[in-house]
Amino acid sequence: MSIFENFDANTIETPKSDFELMPPANYPVRVLECEETETRNGDPGVKVTLEVTDGDYQNRKIWDRMWIKHSSDKFRAREQARFASFCKAAGVVTPQSTEEFLGLELVAKVKVEKSRDPQYEDQNRAQDYFASTAAVTPSPAPSAAKPKRAGSGD
Repeated sequence: MSIFENFDANTIETPKSDFELMPPANYPVRVLECEETETRNGDPGVKVTLEVTDGDYQNRKIWDRMWIKHSSDKFRAREQARFASFCKAAGVVTPQSTEEFLGLELVAKVKVEKSRDPQYEDQNRAQDYFASTAAVTPSPAPSAAKPKRAGSGD
């Protein structure tokens, strides 16, 4: 007897993918993970995992990396500004440890980042951060024809 006997995938409802793109909007989030990381070249940064706390996309995860130091002055300035925005939104303006951010709530301005590599699909990225008292743009209702996002989210 085959394990596939009487199995018909058409008769089973499949859950919505966790990797469907969220529309660009401001989302209330909580910092689930925050840790130090580095580039292949050894430039240090911070990797965060955020979770949407309300709305149609509640419990969805957003991943972000911000590079605190970098060999490129232009890139370093942009990334330090993003990290400063993250720190101010979280209320931790002189961080001493990544653990200080755990569990804090803030608002992430999420965008859709177009993939530059055809083997990967577009993905959501946090573009900016605001204090949780900032206005949250209501997220549009999920549409049935949303593109899927591939990969681990990093």
